[in-house]
Amino acid sequence: MPAIASVPPDILKRILELNGWSILDEGKYNWIMVRNGAPLSIPRKGRLVSLPVLDACLITAEIAPGDYFEALEQIGHKI
Repeated sequence: MPAIASVPPDILKRILELNGWSILDEGKYNWIMVRNGAPLSIPRKGRLVSLPVLDACLITAEIAPGDYFEALEQIGHKI
């Protein structure tokens, strides 16, 4: 399995949406997403989400690496 790579913020948002997260609120610099009452703040600006932030988001969202790559394939995003 390839290593997890940084993605643009809108791709991270779409990955989360595919895994049951929805936007609760949005600001100039971030989206607040929610699933089952649990909030998650993700960046909205920037070219790529940094690996530490991406990793923290995936862990908080309980998205396994295999599910991450499957979502990227569904979206049609190439790393």
